[in-house]
Amino acid sequence: MPRKARQAPSVAPETPKTQPALTGEARGPLILSPEAQRVHDEIAGGWDLTPPVAALLRLACEALTKAGDCEAITARDGMMIGDMKGSVKPHPAALLARDYRAQASLAIQRLLTAIEG
Repeated sequence: MPRKARQAPSVAPETPKTQPALTGEARGPLILSPEAQRVHDEIAGGWDLTPPVAALLRLACEALTKAGDCEAITARDGMMIGDMKGSVKPHPAALLARDYRAQASLAIQRLLTAIEG
C-alpha cells in the first residue's frame, strides 16, 4: 500500500509583531532535589558568587536534580528494556542520568575553578 504524502499545514504559525523584552531576570524558581539543594546551599552559603558563577551553580544543581529524576525512573523500570524486535538495550533514562551526572560534574569543576582562581 503506498504511503500518503505529507501535507504542509494550511495555516502558517503567527509570528510575534514585536520581539520580547530581554530583562535579564533569572528563569523561574529553582526547585531542586535534596542532594542538589545540599550542594547549592554549601557552595552559595560559603562564597559571594558573581552572576556567571551563580549561573554555573544553577546549571550544576539542575543537572543533579534531573539525574536523580532519571535514576528514579530506572529504579522503577530497570536499567535495561526490550525494544520492538525483542533486543535488550539500556533504558534511555539510564543514559540521560549518566549524561546529567557528567554535566553536573563538569559544571562543578568549572565553578570551583572560578571561585578559587
